[in-house]
Amino acid sequence: MDKPSFNLFDKFDSILSKDDDITRYSQGDGPVRYMDGSSLNRPITMPAKKLPIALAFAAVAAVIGVLLAVNLLGSTLHAAQRSAASVEENLAREVSLDMPLISSYAGMDAASVKAATDALGLNVYTVSSDEDIAAGKLDMVKMPSDVSVEEGAMYYAQGISNLDAPDAALLLNGMWRLQFDSTKSFNLSIRYADFDSGNVDTAVENAIAAQGFDASTATELDVDDAGNTFRSGTLEAGGATYNWRVSAIGLDAVYDISGLPDTAIYVGVRMTAA
Repeated sequence: MDKPSFNLFDKFDSILSKDDDITRYSQGDGPVRYMDGSSLNRPITMPAKKLPIALAFAAVAAVIGVLLAVNLLGSTLHAAQRSAASVEENLAREVSLDMPLISSYAGMDAASVKAATDALGLNVYTVSSDEDIAAGKLDMVKMPSDVSVEEGAMYYAQGISNLDAPDAALLLNGMWRLQFDSTKSFNLSIRYADFDSGNVDTAVENAIAAQGFDASTATELDVDDAGNTFRSGTLEAGGATYNWRVSAIGLDAVYDISGLPDTAIYVGVRMTAA
């Protein structure tokens, strides 16, 4: 009877082979499992049968995008058109400036200037406090005749430069601001927007005529360092001599409001003790 053969070298190779398997597939106390990476080798291109569906979705998205853009552009355009129409309507209102003659305040103190202005019966908003007036300072804003003091004060409190063009046109057309300071000497000014004159030279001449100043004795038109076009002169009122000056500059140099007419002018009339 043949005895089974035993090859020591084959047995040793078998043991080594098992050790290699353990080393290759295990780590620590448990086996290492490798993920199937075959899916990563698939092509990333879209299957041909799904391409028409994707193109259809893309076309729908493009159409929606175009419609939204057209709607947005149309809304913006219509808003601009409505704003321009509102500006034109507010500037076409029949409102009177009702500006007092600055010379009529000659010799007055702040309280007297306020009382005289209140007596005109206009829609006037007094910015100054009683303490300011007692100290010789006065700030008053005359609102347009069709704007209440309460509504005008609300707009004014926002800051005119912060208003949009329609609201600014509503407030500025027919509004003027009177400021008075007698802490050092008599100093009174009235400022307003002029939407009718069309240019600074005409605005200055119209203001001189409205105030009744003697243009024949006034200086010629000139431009100061700030860009204001002006004329100046003297007047006698209340037994005293005063200097007057009328200046004008583009309204856009004072208020940064898009949508107001380029021909709008900001006019200032000042009277000071000589």
